[in-house]
Amino acid sequence: MTGKLINRMRWRAYHFLKPSTTNNEQQTYGFKSKKTPPQVPELNEFETKMTNMIHNIEFRTPRPSEFQRKLSEHTEAINKDANL
Repeated sequence: MTGKLINRMRWRAYHFLKPSTTNNEQQTYGFKSKKTPPQVPELNEFETKMTNMIHNIEFRTPRPSEFQRKLSEHTEAINKDANL
């Protein structure tokens, strides 16, 4: 997912910074181009910071609220009830 975003950003930056490049239209028949975007030096720092930020994400297990605890207790009691 992140790689696709970086590729799209590189293509946009490349075409923005070099609009006069010739457009060699190659027939891809509706498929995406297999060409990789050139690396744009202006985006290098942003790309490294973004990938570092993604790698540093820490997930924690959420604590259930009082309502969720009571609901869990009630469902356990209902499931254990032999009269059902």
